[in-house]
Amino acid sequence: MLDLGSSEMAMIPKQLESITQDDVQQLLENAVVESRTIEYKKVPPANSDGDKVKFLRTVSGMANTDGGDLIYGIEANEGVPVAATGIPLLEIDSLKLRLESMLQNCVEPRIPGVAMHIVPMQDEVCVLIVRIRRSWLLPHRIAVGSHVQFYARGSASTFPMDVSQLREAFLYADQQAAKVQSFVVDRLLRIEQRRTPVSLTDGVKVVLHVLPLSSLARNNNQQLVVPKSERSDFPLYEDSTKLQRPNADGFILTDQRGSDSEMYTQVFRSGAVEATMVIDTNRTDKGIPSFFVEVPTLRTLEKIVEQLSQRGILAPYVVSFSFIGVEGHFLMIGSRPPYRATRYSEPVLILPDALIEDIQSFRSWELMRPIFDIFWNAFGYEGSPNYDADGNYKS
Repeated sequence: MLDLGSSEMAMIPKQLESITQDDVQQLLENAVVESRTIEYKKVPPANSDGDKVKFLRTVSGMANTDGGDLIYGIEANEGVPVAATGIPLLEIDSLKLRLESMLQNCVEPRIPGVAMHIVPMQDEVCVLIVRIRRSWLLPHRIAVGSHVQFYARGSASTFPMDVSQLREAFLYADQQAAKVQSFVVDRLLRIEQRRTPVSLTDGVKVVLHVLPLSSLARNNNQQLVVPKSERSDFPLYEDSTKLQRPNADGFILTDQRGSDSEMYTQVFRSGAVEATMVIDTNRTDKGIPSFFVEVPTLRTLEKIVEQLSQRGILAPYVVSFSFIGVEGHFLMIGSRPPYRATRYSEPVLILPDALIEDIQSFRSWELMRPIFDIFWNAFGYEGSPNYDADGNYKS
């Protein structure tokens, strides 16, 4: 049930999929007025350009500002909801497809994380809630025919962004990229200087970072809390017995192999995750077995994303993949070194970032393919040999 202490709120304060008919009814009973982050529409948009603009300017305006809930099937009078008129259930599937098509084809860049939820009402009708999270890829603009514009959200309406607001939005996006780079470089420096949460064995360090962009916000309200009694399913780089304990940054999982560890996963309270594995190359004359890299990374990434999503730490996520201590090393295919091994010349290899925009479209092997290709390029290969002609992962 909703707990509404005033006539205005940020958005419906529940997980989207948990919203019920009772929650919708409370919007009416409490006269929750339209605001910066909530808007009612009696009738959903048709397929005309004018209707597309009305829908997209609200969605993009919320994404460019603070997010919000756009609710179809609610009649409002001067912003105050007065009746749940609903949308026929028979029309809802085609409506969702139409809205998704508009979002896909008429917004640049595409807004990540827009979700829709159907709330069945009486008499074979329903209310459709479109939930928009504040975007970390802003600013988004809509392009419908000759109508091309950036929008933002005010106290209860949407308005075109002016030059100063656009400049601020672009600056914000640049700052986010700088924050990602700063976090990753700082963490890699700590690992290189052996200032790690646990003592690691010697060897090449493989480091995977998954950073929810919300974790970089100054007022991050998606803090990850893990009770002391919980043994989480966050992964280590390899299947192994896990030891979990809290620390100053959040909590850490390690293997249990004596005084030094071969791997750890640090989960930060902000939702950021750092998974590290050591590859011992002493027995291979500084050869890195390639099968130790790609498959464990894909598996680890998938499990991290799954765990973050289950705990309400929402996408988008930035994925960063790096190596420490790789100077003078070469890459092995199978158990033998190549005839002419190309040895990497720098101590640290930081590969380009990738962005997971939403969980539904996330495929780890698709996301990581360009990163893996550049990793193989660094050791003199044309790209990862583990993809077929259709881009499917072979190993």
